[in-house]
Amino acid sequence: MPFDQTPQDQLDPQVLYCAVQELQAKVLDSSRCNRFDQLGGVSHPPEPDAWTFEESLWHIRLHGIWASGKTKAKAIDAWIANAMERVPRRATDGRPVDPYDGQGLAPATPS
Repeated sequence: MPFDQTPQDQLDPQVLYCAVQELQAKVLDSSRCNRFDQLGGVSHPPEPDAWTFEESLWHIRLHGIWASGKTKAKAIDAWIANAMERVPRRATDGRPVDPYDGQGLAPATPS
């Protein structure tokens, strides 16, 4: 299955974190699956007559992160777990890194 991969250095942590938060906010599996598709996620259902264990799983991809599960909802849960591991965290309190950190723009320096 040839798919375009998003390199890790081009993956925006804010976009990834927002996608995770949106998917976690959906309680029902059907609404979570619909939102995953709306975010641009690609899903591959299991093969109808699977010979191997891997062929009997759902495979999904969003923002270059792959996950698998017995159902699409379980695969999305696995994707959320994988994505949260890739969100950079602050060393002090473990919250996601905020590029602005509550600060305004830096003052202009005279040249």
